[in-house]
Parts: sequence; structure tokens; C-alpha cells
Amino acid sequence: MRIKINGLLSENELAVISRSGADEIGIFVGQLFRSPLFILPSTAARLVHLMPPGITPVLETHLSNSDEILELVRKTGLYTVNLHCWTPEEVPKLRDKLPHYAKIILTCHLEAVNRPLELLDPIYSVIDAVSLNCTEPEPDAAPAAAGYPNWESAVRMLQRIPVPSYLTGGICKENVAVGIGNVKPYGVEADGEILREGGQLDGKGCRDFVDQARLAAINAGV
Repeated sequence: MRIKINGLLSENELAVISRSGADEIGIFVGQLFRSPLFILPSTAARLVHLMPPGITPVLETHLSNSDEILELVRKTGLYTVNLHCWTPEEVPKLRDKLPHYAKIILTCHLEAVNRPLELLDPIYSVIDAVSLNCTEPEPDAAPAAAGYPNWESAVRMLQRIPVPSYLTGGICKENVAVGIGNVKPYGVEADGEILREGGQLDGKGCRDFVDQARLAAINAGV
């Protein structure tokens, strides 16, 4: 089970997440839509340089153009990219331009309007994983109220996805065990906003999330 905490903003937060025991850290660069979690490429590059061994940093971006994403990769040194606003035309282009060891993850949504799951069918061969958002609307879709994760729909979608899948969107320490037990994903992601208290990343909350996820994965056999 891979456990990821998204929304790294500073060196202090890097220490907090590292101590939590997370496997991956999401770093948001390349913003098009409202979010408090994005940082500059230069800041991301500095944090990547400080990343301790054993933790995979992941570039989270709204950008969809393959050349623009490749430029972010070069500036940040992040070679695992999670595309939140991907297009089926640009993903194969990005795959061709990235080095062979780079990884591509695509975010999909249960209530997808702009990027329904069917668009993935011809490009599964060029991606490495899917991040399935269970509650929040697509970044470029009409605003909608985020609800409680829909585990049944998540199970149905994951059955159709032939690559490893992460569970994200509204996943927190209170419900991560239920999500893992019901959906049995490859990995889970905690939103950096959910784990914040007064704008600061909560160290205990991060550790509790990781601990709950690890125990649930053992109990679920994943």
C-alpha cells in the first residue's frame, strides 16, 4: 500500500511529512484554478533537493500541454507527474518526451464531465497509474459541493481500470480505513488542506492518517 500526502509547501512541512512515514509527497506546481497549495517551480526544486531517501516526490499540476509539463519537470527535477487536467491527445506526447524512468499518473473523478473514464481506454499503455477522486469536482468543471466518498462507485470504477489506482478526494484519518477496506486500492492520498490546522500542516494528523492506512491495508490484505 502506497501512502501519499499532498500539498507540500515548505521545508518545515517536509520534515513533518517525512516523520509521518508517508511513501510519497505531492508537490503542486503549474496552477490554473483556485488552490492554496501551489508553489513556484524554484521552491519545488529546492524541496526536491532536500527530499530524504525512500520518499517519492510527485509533481501535481493543472497544466495539460506536454511541452509546458516537460518544462516543469526540467525546472523541478520531479519525474513522477500527476496530471489533474489531462487531455487524451497530450498524454502520449508527454510519454514520448519524458525519460523512460518517468511515471505518469492521471487523476479521474467519479462524476467526471470533461474527462470521463472512457477517454483512458486508448492511453492506458502510456500511463502508470490512476488517481481516483471520490468527492471533489474536476478543477475545470462547474463548482459543486464536495460530499462523502462514494465507496461503491469507486469499487465499480476501479474494476474497469487495468493499472494501479490511488484513492483520493476527501480521504482523511477518519475514513481511510473504511475506504481501504471497501475499495482495496493500490494507494491512498491525503489532501494537504484536510490535514491543516490554522493553515499549518498537523504533524499528529499526518501520523494518524499514515498509521490508520497501514493498519487497514494489513487487515484488508493489500
